[in-house]
Amino acid sequence: MCWGRMLALKSIFKNLLIAATLLLVAGIKSAPAASNFLVLTYHDITKRSIASDDLYPQTFIRQIEYFRTHGYVFVSPREILAASRVTGRLPDKAVLLTFDDAYESFYTRVFPVLQLLKVPAVLSVVTSWIENPAAQIYKKKKLMNWAQIRDVSDSGLVTVASHSNALHKLIPANPQGNLEAVPDHPDLAFWGL
Repeated sequence: MCWGRMLALKSIFKNLLIAATLLLVAGIKSAPAASNFLVLTYHDITKRSIASDDLYPQTFIRQIEYFRTHGYVFVSPREILAASRVTGRLPDKAVLLTFDDAYESFYTRVFPVLQLLKVPAVLSVVTSWIENPAAQIYKKKKLMNWAQIRDVSDSGLVTVASHSNALHKLIPANPQGNLEAVPDHPDLAFWGL
């Protein structure tokens, strides 16, 4: 693939992202100030860090305890939607927890904490990784299976969301060889991706 097409594709995605953000911000501006909320995004909660976004279990628990003891209220996507459509208000200091990629640590380390403290969260799953764990970027990381995902979903605390089917495909982004994710979209076949 030629670098000119790659840069053009990257520019298109950047512009789409900016447009989507502006639309989102325009919608939020019309909401009352009490509808604001903080989003914390986590990845792997592990005792052995492999990636820069990994977090040690003790650090995760300290963060959750900090928010709990400083007046923050954990909310679910359902509560956020209800506030945007019905009540118009979220609790002061509302926090939404999200966890990307469905690493096994969510099931073994995070989910028990959420259950104990009755904290809602969002689990965003890369479905191709669950179907074929060898397709994931970090080969040493363990992923949840469909039974575990169903279990957390059935708990009523966890909202399972799509993190795409194959969002994290990596391709060279520049002549130096840096890798960047390519979105999974049928129109990208035109570009040879």
